[in-house]
Amino acid sequence: MKRYRSVWAIALIAASIPLEAEAQQTAGPPSVPTPVQPPVPSEGSWGVSFNLPDGGGTGLGVRKMVSDRTNFGVDLTLDVDRRELENGAVSDERTSWIVGVNPDLRLYRSARGPVVPFIEVEARVQYGESNEDVSSFGAGAGLGLGVEWFPLDRMSISGSTGLDVDYTRADAPSDTSSNRTSVRFFRSELTLNLYFE
Repeated sequence: MKRYRSVWAIALIAASIPLEAEAQQTAGPPSVPTPVQPPVPSEGSWGVSFNLPDGGGTGLGVRKMVSDRTNFGVDLTLDVDRRELENGAVSDERTSWIVGVNPDLRLYRSARGPVVPFIEVEARVQYGESNEDVSSFGAGAGLGLGVEWFPLDRMSISGSTGLDVDYTRADAPSDTSSNRTSVRFFRSELTLNLYFE
């Protein structure tokens, strides 16, 4: 009787070996989770940016990812101001315009889902004139912190805040000029960014 029990035990062990091997082949090696890719575009990608009308400015820019964490851009801005002043029966129309070139560098930090914080370093040069023959020149630099939100792949909305240093010189036709240097906190306009390879 003991011999029969031993035979049945050996048969069960032998039968279980192929089943275990087949189960291992079917299951395969344990799956490795796919790493989540950051939303920032890859190195070498180009982009265009538009200042949102309700975000504080009017401008157009070109951007390029010079590395996987560095974004360089140049923005062109144009501001036109037209006012009509009335003093009794006399009315006066004043028109002025200012054009600017603003290069900036964004240094991206670790992403938080679709939101990527960055450190921004920027410079500004601008020139303007008015119909009263007053011309102005300005230059400045800024350092700030910002975030870029990627609701869709290769599309983002960005904004920043920080500290600005500005110098402005205005020249009037009566050989008078004024100079002004200011240090202030700034809040940038909201910008729509579109990226492509």
